Amino acid sequence: MRALAIVHDHLSTAGHVGERLAERGHELDELLVVPAERYTTPDVDVAFPAAGDYGLILTLGAPWSVARRNAWIEAELALLRAAHRGGVPVLGPEVLQAWLDEDGAAIAAEVGVDSERLVAELRADLPCRPRAGPRVGGPFP
Repeated sequence: MRALAIVHDHLSTAGHVGERLAERGHELDELLVVPAERYTTPDVDVAFPAAGDYGLILTLGAPWSVARRNAWIEAELALLRAAHRGGVPVLGPEVLQAWLDEDGAAIAAEVGVDSERLVAELRADLPCRPRAGPRVGGPFP
């Protein structure tokens, strides 16, 4: 199965999650959103692939707030909406954490995810509670 890893900056990688996906036979394509030379000015245009080209989408965290609604954030949200509508699983460890705060819940709702229900279900299954609170900007601890 092909998997897309959306890597937002040159300092991030799919890391251990990408390694586990590869071990399980997934062909991992990494899409770098903001190249190193644009790190301080991340308002770039990015052509995201079609969600249906992948069996899984992994979206990683970014050091920039989603409150800066630039072109690539809008394009990524469109991709995530298409994935949600098309039944393509989306894995976003950092995104899940963001859904616990007000800004992230608004983004999740915009994509079409019922984040309140999702977080409630996950909290019931987790051995410890995810921390909640505002996470605007970055980088985060």
